[in-house]
Amino acid sequence: MYKASKLASIALLSFTLGVTTISTMQPSGTSIAMAKKRAHRQANRVLSYTSLSGTTPYTANGGKLYSSASLSGKSRNAGNYLQTTLYAFKSARVRKPTGKIAVYYYVENSTGNINGWIWRGNLSQKKSYDQETADIRAMIAIVRTMSPDSQDDILDNVTNISPKAAYNDGDTSDNWDIGSVIGQMRDDADDSGDKADILAIEKAYNLFKGRFDTLNNNKLGALHDRYVEALNNDDAGDAAWNLANTLSGAVFNMQ
Repeated sequence: MYKASKLASIALLSFTLGVTTISTMQPSGTSIAMAKKRAHRQANRVLSYTSLSGTTPYTANGGKLYSSASLSGKSRNAGNYLQTTLYAFKSARVRKPTGKIAVYYYVENSTGNINGWIWRGNLSQKKSYDQETADIRAMIAIVRTMSPDSQDDILDNVTNISPKAAYNDGDTSDNWDIGSVIGQMRDDADDSGDKADILAIEKAYNLFKGRFDTLNNNKLGALHDRYVEALNNDDAGDAAWNLANTLSGAVFNMQ
């Protein structure tokens, strides 16, 4: 009986040690998570950071917004913010597990509630219409120097030009564009023969002078020289018509 009891004790001890050994060999959930986190950090290495101005507007065309430059932590779908204007404040060069280097930008919207690191290839620079807006304002000022009848005829049209279609609206809407307005100035100056209308043609030329390709710049320059020569004689109206007609076509083809 003593021998049987001793054997039972030995068996129980062996079983207990076996369970303990097996349990110590099994990694815990916490250790697995930590191992994955360490592996992720090793997989994506930030090589350098660069500060950006934060003034250039961008829009996202897809991808993800990461909470860190190492692409760890939470991320969200940048495709949910395709219409949001984003500004880049930092860039990071990140080495991927494959050895390739990618550039990520840290971006925010104007209020800062949408932010994160996004691959530069998933950003498109948003077009600024500052030049178009300035040209529209300048054309309004030029039209205001024309004769009263011409102002009445043109002013409403030039004030309704959209910056997005400032030079050529593509005939897709009822809105006017600067190319069409210059054509209207041409016709009004030809009909009225008013000196103020003829002089307005030159002002429009000076606004766009040198902003076309070489061929158009040279052609317009020659027509302007002819216009200047004709200002004090009976050919001024024809010279103004030729200058405005060519200028209108050149503006139509501006981007």
